[in-house]
Amino acid sequence: MPRDYKLNLDFIKSVNSYLFDQIRLADTKAAWTFSVIGVSTAALVSRISKLDLVDWMIKSKVILMIIAFGLIVFSVKNVVHVIYPRVREGSKLGLFYFKDITSQKKEEYAEKISNLSEQRILKDLSLQAHALSGIVDEKFKTLRIAIVSTIITLLWVVIVLFFI
Repeated sequence: MPRDYKLNLDFIKSVNSYLFDQIRLADTKAAWTFSVIGVSTAALVSRISKLDLVDWMIKSKVILMIIAFGLIVFSVKNVVHVIYPRVREGSKLGLFYFKDITSQKKEEYAEKISNLSEQRILKDLSLQAHALSGIVDEKFKTLRIAIVSTIITLLWVVIVLFFI
């Protein structure tokens, strides 16, 4: 194996590994954010369940709670968007993406793998890294929104709990 190929292969493998780690990190942060939303929701529901009918007739309290639940829904939507898998249709040309692999017959895929050139391996790993970069970018953009909306939700729920 020529030295340049080995260096390139090691580099692109480390890029792919890093991107997979970033995807896991975003999913983990989203799971923790979801937990905070769950605690906020539980506290709000617990407080609401202790209200009597007279309290429910006070319009300002109802509006505060509706806003709180709206913020919770918005935060949950963003967290789910981070965690939800991004998949595309498979292509018979790819070698790494699971949908590409399953779109091919076993023998066809095995034949492609056995006839791979060094250039093709580097090219496909590079394409995979590019696709993963897009996924990481989308996850972290949405995660930022989810975290900010969760912090706002948490603060709002504390205000609601204080006033009702």
